[in-house]
Amino acid sequence: MGRRTHRNPRKSFVVLSKQETVKHLVKRQKNLELATPDLSKLPKSQKGQQFMLSSDRTDRVTYIYQLDVNNEVSEVINVSYETLIKGKWKTLCRYDSEHGFLHRHSRLRSGEPITNTVGVIKKGGSNDWLTWAVKDISNRYLNYKNGYLNSLKKSNKKRK
Repeated sequence: MGRRTHRNPRKSFVVLSKQETVKHLVKRQKNLELATPDLSKLPKSQKGQQFMLSSDRTDRVTYIYQLDVNNEVSEVINVSYETLIKGKWKTLCRYDSEHGFLHRHSRLRSGEPITNTVGVIKKGGSNDWLTWAVKDISNRYLNYKNGYLNSLKKSNKKRK
């Protein structure tokens, strides 16, 4: 897994191999603590985008996917829903297809993330999964947020 440094008259940058990039993302996301990725620094074989879900700019979707040699989506690396809580971005739900199928990682309280495939699309390929995951988060982000906030309230009551 070598790093290649590309020289460009305007800038120089480091390109990570696919395995190295995925491992880096997964390592940073083990507990869903995702620092906002710099989408401008993705390797050419990967594309990503970020957009706001709410008008108050406290909810957003970030997604990154791998392209094959035919420039088609070959893997969903990350589709995440992040919300701004107390000045910090928290990832409450994310999807990936690292194991060859789409699955969800979600967070309740500040504990361990829950990984499952319940209610997640199982048919189709990576492009279908990417589209589905972005739509799911866009349609259900308030459910994910309310579930997280409610579980925080419950855990705070138990501590008192």
